[in-house]
Parts: sequence; C-alpha cells; structure tokens
Amino acid sequence: MKKQDILLKLNSASNLISTPKGCIEWSISGIKGPYLVGIHGGPGGYDQIKAVYPDMYNKGFNILVWSRPGYLRTPLTVGATFQEQADALATLMDALEIDTTAVFAFSAGGPVALEFALLHPDRIWALILESAVSRSYTINPHNIEEQLMFSRLLFNDPVIWVTNLLARQKSSYLFKSVIQSESMLTHKNIEILLSNIMGNPKKVGILVGLIKSMSPASMRKAGLDNDLKQLEHPIDLPLDRITTPTLIIHGTHDFDVPFYHAWFAAKSIPDAELYPVEEGFHIISLCDRDEKVTAKKLSFLRMHSP
Repeated sequence: MKKQDILLKLNSASNLISTPKGCIEWSISGIKGPYLVGIHGGPGGYDQIKAVYPDMYNKGFNILVWSRPGYLRTPLTVGATFQEQADALATLMDALEIDTTAVFAFSAGGPVALEFALLHPDRIWALILESAVSRSYTINPHNIEEQLMFSRLLFNDPVIWVTNLLARQKSSYLFKSVIQSESMLTHKNIEILLSNIMGNPKKVGILVGLIKSMSPASMRKAGLDNDLKQLEHPIDLPLDRITTPTLIIHGTHDFDVPFYHAWFAAKSIPDAELYPVEEGFHIISLCDRDEKVTAKKLSFLRMHSP
C-alpha cells in the first residue's frame, strides 16, 4: 500500500472540525450512550485507540478519538503543552456538543488526561490511565530496542513502510522485537507470550494495528518530537486535587513507562484504584490477562456512568 493510499484511508475514517484552538481531527464510534474519550500515546493518532483496544468498542459507549496536536491532521499549533492539549479537548467537546465524558488515556496520553481532570473537573465522570506517564519521561538508555525504534524507525517513512510489510506478513521476528522493547520479561517468558500471540488472530491484529498506527511516520513526527520534548520537563501536577473516580492499570514488567508512574499516580490521586497486571508489559491488550483487564475497565465505567 502506497503512502497516498494510507493517507486516503486514514482521512476517510476521520473528520476535521474548526474550534477556537484550531482544526482538530476526530472520529466517533458507537451507539447512543455515555461518551468515552480515548487519548492516544506517542507516536499515534486518532486511529491508535481502536487498533490497540478493539475490545472496548461496541460495549454501550460512544467512543470519541482524536489526533493530538502534531499527529496526522491536527496541527501542533492547536496546543504544544499538555495543558493546552487538555483545553483543546474541551473545545473539541464543545464543538461536538458533548457535555461530559469518561477519559481513557494510554502511555503519553496520560499527562493530557490528568490536566483535563484538573482543568475541567465538571466535564469528566471517570478517568482510566493505562500504561500511562505521570512523571517526567525520557527514553530508557538501557532499552536498546527502544533506542533503536525511536532513532531509526519512528522518524523514517521507508523503514516503517518495511515494518508494516513485515507486520502484515506476521513476522514473528518483528513481533518479538516489539515485545522486547516494551517489556522486562525473561527470554523464556517472551517466547511463551509470542507463541500465544501468534496463535491468537485478535492479538496478531492488535500488533499489526499498533504498528500501522505509527504510519506514515512523517505525518506523526511533529507530535512525537513535541511529546518527547514536553515529557522531559518535570510533570509536577497537583494530583491530590483530582476528584474524578480514577482507575490506574499498569503492567509490572513495563520497560517503556516504569510501574513507578502508576504507583505515584495512585498514591497521589485521592481514592484512586491501582490495578497492577502481573508480568504485564506496555501493551496490556497483548498480555495473557487482557480479557480480565478489559472486564475491569468496563465494570469501572459502568459503575460510574451518569
């Protein structure tokens, strides 16, 4: 598939809307019901949430996804800082006439969700953080696979093109590299997990979708560059002021965003519930306990649904 074809498919599945903050790309899936906003990580875009969390769809919620500034068709001018991005989400909700929502944030989407809960407490009725950043973040210098991914893969259209091709061919070598870059699992446990994934079409689809949600790299580079720049700064938010019911899910073997981020958020946000996933890594939907985690998220949302 050519770059033009990828862009055509991406653009046809999303919408653009003008807001006081600028033009924002968005998409809504679901039936009439409470809203759930998905905030993607980096790199990513509006397409990442559905690709990585397909089991959250068709469960009675309207899921609103959007491309954060610098990703795909949302320009970085909409908001560089996480606070500005939280305000941009509020203006998007205004434009779509959405009063309140639950928020689900993945990875680098965490700081945006936390800012939203602090800045717009009357517009959020539940918060779920999964594998989410809550402190300052830099690429782990000991994670060779991740260093290689950020330096060579994520800024390079030809390389990520080949990576997508390998993903479509269900390359076990590629999938193993992704798991190694995102987990602290032993070699033996990685082999067991990889075998389970290769025997599960749904999980293969999630891995293929995750890699696809990084393409084209050139259309997501500005957002990723900005994320890495913003995440280097100390994230010192008054989390004790968050009043939203909060569920924090994190893998104990996350090699990308250390478990400490979840522990810190859980102890700082009043009455937050910490749900550790034993031997879970950054992409929890690929872990062996993924169905229990999804059930936990849906139960939490239904418990607090207005």
